[in-house]
Amino acid sequence: MPKIVTKFGEEVGESTTEYITQYMVELDNLANDENLKMKFFASSLTKNAFTWFSNLRPNSIVTWAQLESTFHAQFYRGELNVTITDLVALKHSDEESIDDFMIRFKNAQSRCYVSLPESEVVKMETMGLGFYMRQKLLNVHVLDLDYLAERVHQIELLQKEKEKFKNEKQYKGKSFARKEKVSYLEMESLNQEFDNDFPEVDLAKLKKGPPYNIVI
Repeated sequence: MPKIVTKFGEEVGESTTEYITQYMVELDNLANDENLKMKFFASSLTKNAFTWFSNLRPNSIVTWAQLESTFHAQFYRGELNVTITDLVALKHSDEESIDDFMIRFKNAQSRCYVSLPESEVVKMETMGLGFYMRQKLLNVHVLDLDYLAERVHQIELLQKEKEKFKNEKQYKGKSFARKEKVSYLEMESLNQEFDNDFPEVDLAKLKKGPPYNIVI
């Protein structure tokens, strides 16, 4: 199965024509097979677009040309310009990677014909990130979009390493606790065996016997 990176979900600024082109590129050689193009198309959709596809009547689409035409008819909105309000409204969702969000923002920003300083575009994209990432970038002076992408990836990598270290530490702690408990039980069992092998002698029951005569 090909790895479909680009997802279409009827978001602000998404173009159906650009999306179909990108889908073909990601299919690579499989794009020459009409049946495979139709088979993997659903996996490239998300949100409203996936819901729409799921609700299509069974066997209502039998060719790729028909599927592409139906898709455009449903979602094509023309090459509408993206406003500043649209850019500000873009938010990173939990179900998409940060890379996907940044690509989505970049595509939308390319259709915004209002001239903006790059510093303002950086602020808009940063505000679209999740709370954790915005918090980490709070006191960072981000110069441009490329630097923003670099910093975001660094923060993401450090967070993954931190979680990995935390999980390993918890695992080692639990493992040590289990070993300590087992050692205690083994020592207790050993003490019981020792007591059974060597019963205590009641000194009160010992009686003084006659003296021994040693013959030389």
